[in-house]
Amino acid sequence: MITDFILDYFEENIYIALSFISFFSQLGVPLGATFFVMYSGSIIDNSLKLLLVISCVFVLMFIGDIIAYKIGEKFGRIIFNKYRKYKIISKSYNKSKSLMKKYGPLSVFLTRFLITGLGPTINYLAGLEKFNFKTFLLFIILGELIYAFVFVFLGFIFKETFEELLSIISDFSTLIILIVISFLIIQQIYKNIRNYNVL
Repeated sequence: MITDFILDYFEENIYIALSFISFFSQLGVPLGATFFVMYSGSIIDNSLKLLLVISCVFVLMFIGDIIAYKIGEKFGRIIFNKYRKYKIISKSYNKSKSLMKKYGPLSVFLTRFLITGLGPTINYLAGLEKFNFKTFLLFIILGELIYAFVFVFLGFIFKETFEELLSIISDFSTLIILIVISFLIIQQIYKNIRNYNVL
C-alpha cells in the first residue's frame, strides 16, 4: 500500500527524507513532520544515530525558520494581500498575530514544540512585522532544540508502541482507500443512470 511504500522509502533514505520534511514543514508545507520525526526515532538502534537524527531535525528546521522569516520580511505583505481572501490563511494569520501580540517573543518559542501548527505562520509574521531578528534566532534555537530532542527521543523510547500505531495507520489507510474507490464507483454508476434517463 501507499503507506508502506512511503515508510519503506523513508527508512532507506532517512536523512534525506527527514531533511526535506523538516525544512519544508517550517515553510508551511503540511508533510506530517512530527509523525516522521517520531518515526525516525523509532527506527534507529544506537545513540550515535539518535544524535545524528536530532541534529538533522534541528539544523533543517532552524534553516527553514530563517528562510520563512526572510520571505515574510521581503514579500510578506504582498503574499498576504494576495491570499488573505482564503479563510484558512486569514484565520491562521489572525491567530498568529493575536498570539504574538499577547506573548511576544514567547510565541516564537512555544510554536516550535507546543503549538507547532502555528509555527510557519509565526515565522512569516515575525518577518512581516520586523520582529527583532536576533531575538527570533534565540527563541527558535531554544524551541527547535526542545522539539528535536523530545520528539525523536519519544519515538526512540516507545519503539514497540510506535510499530503498533503504524499497523493501525496502515489498516486505516487501506480502509479509507477502499471507501474512496467505492464512492467513485457509485458516483460513476449514478452519473451513467442519469445520462441514460436523459436520453
